[in-house]
Amino acid sequence: MLHKYCHNMGKIAEGHASREGIQICLEELLGIHVSTGKISSILHEAGKRAQEWLDQHIPKERRDLAIDEQYAITGEKPI
Repeated sequence: MLHKYCHNMGKIAEGHASREGIQICLEELLGIHVSTGKISSILHEAGKRAQEWLDQHIPKERRDLAIDEQYAITGEKPI
C-alpha cells in the first residue's frame, strides 16, 4: 500500500517539507503512519533514480547555449 503513495511523497518533498512534515501530512491526509526512516529510504531511492536518469540524458557532444532571454526583460540589446 505504501508504494501507492511514494509518488506523492516525492511531490511533498519537492515543496521542501521535512521528513517529519511528510510524515504528518501522510497521517493527516491519508490516515497512514510511515516512519521517518521509511520516508528517508524512499526519498533516497527516488534521488538515486533521478540521478541515474539525469546521467543518461547528458549530451555526449558539445551543445550551443542561447542565453538571449536575459535581454528580453530589460529590453537592452546584446553587445
